[in-house]
Amino acid sequence: MNDQTRLRLITLLNALEEGMLSESQQQELIELLKASDEAQYFYLKFQMLSAGLGEYAHEGGLPEQEQADLPESMTIQYSASAPSKRSQGAAMSAMSFLTSHVFTPKRVATIASAAVLGLGLILTIVLLLRTDQAPQSAQLPDLTPPTPTPTPDPYRVVATVTDQVNAQWAITNGEGALPDRMLLAMNQRLTLVQGFAEITTKRGAKVLVQAPATIETTESDNAIRLHRGRLVGRCDTPSSKGFVVHAPGMDVVDLGTVFGVEADSEDGSTVTVMEGSVRAEPADTSPRAFEPVVLEKDESRRVEPETGGLVMIAQSELPVFYEQAPNPYVTAVLDAAPVAYWRFEDDAGGVVVNEIDPGRYDLRLVGAARVRASDLNGRAVRFDSANKPFGHFMMDGSLGTVSDADVFTFECWFRAEEVLQGTLLSLYEPDPSEIKHIVNVELQQGVGFNPKEGSDWRPQSVRAVHCDPPNIDGSSGTNVFSEVPYRVGAWHHVVVVKSQDRLQVFLDGQLVGDTPAGPGIADNARLSIGLTQKKENLGLPLQELARPMDGWIDEVAVYDRALSTGEIQTHWDAGKASESLP
Repeated sequence: MNDQTRLRLITLLNALEEGMLSESQQQELIELLKASDEAQYFYLKFQMLSAGLGEYAHEGGLPEQEQADLPESMTIQYSASAPSKRSQGAAMSAMSFLTSHVFTPKRVATIASAAVLGLGLILTIVLLLRTDQAPQSAQLPDLTPPTPTPTPDPYRVVATVTDQVNAQWAITNGEGALPDRMLLAMNQRLTLVQGFAEITTKRGAKVLVQAPATIETTESDNAIRLHRGRLVGRCDTPSSKGFVVHAPGMDVVDLGTVFGVEADSEDGSTVTVMEGSVRAEPADTSPRAFEPVVLEKDESRRVEPETGGLVMIAQSELPVFYEQAPNPYVTAVLDAAPVAYWRFEDDAGGVVVNEIDPGRYDLRLVGAARVRASDLNGRAVRFDSANKPFGHFMMDGSLGTVSDADVFTFECWFRAEEVLQGTLLSLYEPDPSEIKHIVNVELQQGVGFNPKEGSDWRPQSVRAVHCDPPNIDGSSGTNVFSEVPYRVGAWHHVVVVKSQDRLQVFLDGQLVGDTPAGPGIADNARLSIGLTQKKENLGLPLQELARPMDGWIDEVAVYDRALSTGEIQTHWDAGKASESLP
């Protein structure tokens, strides 16, 4: 068997052991077992060793502390039945599965004989270790031959893949995902080509691996080898103390800490300490070119590939290490290069900072709106139309780069608390006597509303209007209404794209409104979020003038280009998969 087949076989056998094997997985297991005698032998060994190890732990062979240190997903539930019955039951169960699904009883018996001989040797060693049950009244001569030093079991589990964010791994047929909570055997090599993955060793040390990277488990259950790429180690449990990262030219030994390691060549690597301390010492495989040194918080060292020596490195020269995986939605937005991006995680001083260029295009709080913890894990801005003055955020300066472009994209998440005519985003041109509207993105009322004759208005829709030229009441220009209604109390992802000749609305990744549109945006455009900017001299009630939002808005981004359909779908997929969004 190759490594990939063995890895898949381990996954299927774990599912079989836990009673979670689906019909398709059972068929896959049968095909694997039919393919080679080695796979069948491994299956029998897996079944009988599980029983044998259960007996060993039951009789005191596995220290209670080591059992307690095992992650929950790796803890074996042992039976209290007699050892011989357990072993016999495992053997009978294994042979029954092979007889029923793979080969004839005669063929299975031949394969099982070899496995039983191997198990017999293991159980003999176990029984020899049970000296506490030996008779104490007589000293018998020890006629047993010396027990050879056992070789490490290549299938011994030493770590688990405990979390993945947008992770893609190099596999036999290209790139793909690994099963959640996959068990890793010793000396298992993995290459992460995209995203982030958290790996937890048997003793509780956690490493966050960031792509691209190649790692390998070792014979130790408290170490990992980094061939290339970056990782951050976190050791905050007593059992994980002493965790080791084997990197090119250097071993990094935890002393109770959080630290980052980069392997950027076959002989060069870098370590930096975020918390606590580590000991950096020469790798066993490299010449001893430096003395071991203890590094404290904010200290960094690098092994030079040419000399093998250890040198200091400035913080400004360090690579970027992530102590936790970035939010996939935030990463997708940043990759799309917006002009401005307001996450609404903080409104200290009444200001929400532009994540792209702090100090430029920052938003100023006006009225009763506040950034609060949302019903999900993140934070968002809450607008309440019952409070006056109506809360909103506005930009004091011009949104210059968008004003200079004939195309743009607005993007945000929203959640309405009622069916209403409420503003999400408003782009306007301030005038000494009037406020002229350029672009509005707003929610529409329910069925009881009477629209103007000839309007394409739809109840409970998302509306985008582009006024060309800008005007005071938004009556002239291009309107598009979503064909799909928004739902009260639900988070939605909305994107409005103005290209050279189209105005489009996307709701939750899908195109729901599309109409021809003219070019151009007026100069000196300013932005308001949560409220439409209007003068009171139009003689209309303030409520109708302002169209205040009642609900939540989050993750607002503005682009000076038209996002593609594929990019919008990617943002929606990343957002709905993010636990902390919106």
